[in-house]
Amino acid sequence: MKPDRDRFNLFSSGNVAFVLVVCASYASATAALIYSRRRIAAWEIIVLITVAILYLVLGTYGFAMFRRSESWLWSLAYFVMQLVLAGILILLRGSAGELSLILWPLAGQSALLLPTVLTIPVC
Repeated sequence: MKPDRDRFNLFSSGNVAFVLVVCASYASATAALIYSRRRIAAWEIIVLITVAILYLVLGTYGFAMFRRSESWLWSLAYFVMQLVLAGILILLRGSAGELSLILWPLAGQSALLLPTVLTIPVC
């Protein structure tokens, strides 16, 4: 039988917290976008939804995969990918306000995956 660390569980407390914080941020950003009445092109909506889904999948399944690797280099690659995806979302949304919340779970994950000397710059 595999140890718990080797099995992926979407409903583990860490994954649930990640998904809840990120989805709350998405909902807040969506509401703000609707109330701002800013015109948004169809391609922007498609890119926002695609990147948002990638961010969630990488933040749950990808996090578990990189954690199993036990390599700080792979873990650092994970954070670079997540920060790039978050940057795209924030840039396309046009505001760092609501969407900046998606970065908070990464701070906690960095403490689990990286040595302290790398956790501080990621945070």
